[in-house]
This record gives sequence, C-alpha cells and structure tokens, in this order.
Amino acid sequence: MQGLTSVVIPCYNSQAFLEEALASVREQTTPVREIVVVDDGSPTPIRAPANWDGPTLTLVRTPNRKTAAARNHGLGLIRGELVAFLDADDLWLPEKIASQERAFADPTVAASYTRCTEEPGFFAFGPYPPQNVSDAELLRVL
Repeated sequence: MQGLTSVVIPCYNSQAFLEEALASVREQTTPVREIVVVDDGSPTPIRAPANWDGPTLTLVRTPNRKTAAARNHGLGLIRGELVAFLDADDLWLPEKIASQERAFADPTVAASYTRCTEEPGFFAFGPYPPQNVSDAELLRVL
C-alpha cells in the first residue's frame, strides 16, 4: 500500500544533514508515499544517499530562490493526498506521520503543525502556542 503523505524537503547547502533527515522519514511507523528533495541551487549539488532503501526518493535541482520557492516547486511534483514539509536539518519522531494522518481522518481538519522538542543538544524555536491553548485561541493566532 502506498502512503497518503508525500514529503517535501527543501535543501540548500545541507548535504551534511540530509541523510539523517531522510532516515527519520524512512523510520516512520506509517510509511510515506514519496519524498521529494528540492536542491535550492546549492553551490555543490545535493546528492541522494548511496544505496537508499526507503520510500521513493526524487531529487530535483532548481536555481536558488529560497526555501518557500523550493517548497512550492516540490508541491508541484508530489502525488500524495497529504503533504508534510521537513527541513533538511531537522528530524521527525517515528510517530509523526501516523499522528498527522489520524488527525486528517477528521474532515474538519485543514492543517496541522508540530512542536519542536526541547532536549539536551536540541534547541526550540517558535513561538508556538502552549499545548493547552484552546482551539478558538489557536485559530485566532493563526
């Protein structure tokens, strides 16, 4: 069975991090349909990992137009029903896709986001609303 979610990874000068980011997608408890890595004009072209054994991986190269343009380019290439964006220097916990696909089973859900972890060796950024924020307040902020 092919997954519901396609993953788009914009990548500029992030070869050193890409393999670990891809591994975090491969290790999802719910498989993704495909991964599209958009090399946003890195001075040294981004390469796919040797002997990749994960979901279908497409690597495309574009002129450097910044992260938003790279994400939008990737959106034009995907075939999944859902999309998840992952920065090349970030990682996902193994249940991320399963959790989000469960949320989207509710037809009133239109978008989702995930929080950053605050653990030794990692840094948080945001601002993100507290976990106990009401739906009304979150919608107001969004």
